[in-house]
Amino acid sequence: MQPTPAVTIHASAAEGAPSIEEIVGKMVAQAAVALGAGVREYKRGKLSLQTKMAGADCIAQLYTARRFMAGDVDFDAVAREWGQRVLLESGGTDVDANTAEILVDGVLNILTRVVRLAAN
Repeated sequence: MQPTPAVTIHASAAEGAPSIEEIVGKMVAQAAVALGAGVREYKRGKLSLQTKMAGADCIAQLYTARRFMAGDVDFDAVAREWGQRVLLESGGTDVDANTAEILVDGVLNILTRVVRLAAN
C-alpha cells in the first residue's frame, strides 16, 4: 500500500453518505499507511520528502477533524476502532490485527503530540 495525500470517499446514491465514523476510520487508515511507508523508508536509510509530506498531510487532516468533532464524539475512540477496522478490511494479507493496532496507536500518538503543541 502506498500513501496518498488525501482521502477519497466514494459512495453511490444507493449506499448513502458514509458515516462520520467511516470517514475518520479512512483518514486514520491512510495516516497509518503513510506512517508504515515512512518506517520502511527510514529502515532503508532514506525517508523521502514525498512520504514525509503525505504523513504530515494526513495528520493535519486528522487534527482538523478532531477539532471539528470536539465535544460531540470521543474522537480517539472512534479513530482507534474505525481506523483498525478500515485497515483490516482494506489491508489484505499485509495487515493483521496486531499490525493494525500498532499503526493506529502510532498515528494517535503523533496526533496527540500535535494537539499538545497546538495548545501551547
